[in-house]
Amino acid sequence: MEKVYTEENEKKLLRLLNIYDLSTTHEQRKLLLTYLELLFEKNKTLNLTRITDIDSALVLHILDSLLLSKFMLCSEEDSFCDIGTGGGVPGIPLGCVLGCKGLLIDSIGKKISAVNEFAEQLGIQDRIIAKQMRAEEIEAKMKRNFRFVVARAVAKANVVMEYAEPFLMDQ
Repeated sequence: MEKVYTEENEKKLLRLLNIYDLSTTHEQRKLLLTYLELLFEKNKTLNLTRITDIDSALVLHILDSLLLSKFMLCSEEDSFCDIGTGGGVPGIPLGCVLGCKGLLIDSIGKKISAVNEFAEQLGIQDRIIAKQMRAEEIEAKMKRNFRFVVARAVAKANVVMEYAEPFLMDQ
């Protein structure tokens, strides 16, 4: 397994995050880089991402995901749903830095199994859970249950908004 968590990569990540005034702890950055390592390793046997070099992944997986956190002011009581999580993006990076709970959904069971493995290996399985389901087939107990809904590369914006609406709490 290629080592992703290195001092050099942590410095690269810190520089990227500082550009956008995103503050993280050393432990959070370690989790984020460990996540990429797990993702790259699993991607060798299961197609989870086409982004496989560290520099691109720092921007397209980590930075892009964490930019959402600037708008997600959430407490431990809050929760978010990641629709079409694939390999766990943006849900896993958000779970590494936010204190709220997250449900990551995808229709492909192998991807969900991988994401649950990642959460367990990162020690965030108490906050981040992945479930196999389609957003259109939302379970009654999940309706109006989430403060935030995130998605990446799922569909056109109007379709994503249609998928997300039943998950969102009434404000």
